[in-house]
Amino acid sequence: MVALAELRHKTRGVIFKFEVGHSNGYGTFFLSRREGSQSQSHDLYFFDARLHEAPVNTANWVFVAGLGAADWYDTRNAPQLGNTMWKFELCRK
Repeated sequence: MVALAELRHKTRGVIFKFEVGHSNGYGTFFLSRREGSQSQSHDLYFFDARLHEAPVNTANWVFVAGLGAADWYDTRNAPQLGNTMWKFELCRK
């Protein structure tokens, strides 16, 4: 585990809490759900302001693979998240 992350929505509040992981070798980041009925991981893909792939320390946006489907099958709350880009913010207290 590298860190903890919360995914927030302006009307639904905190949607998921994750442990942030980092794989050895390829250097990819992923999110693992800390709660809920199923253990599931989501790969993270980081992009700069021009939507070009970027390293995590210069990223403006992040795409979380499979997040929309996980939200639908796990919660079925409205509004649905869908498979969207998220504004990436570095660590906050």
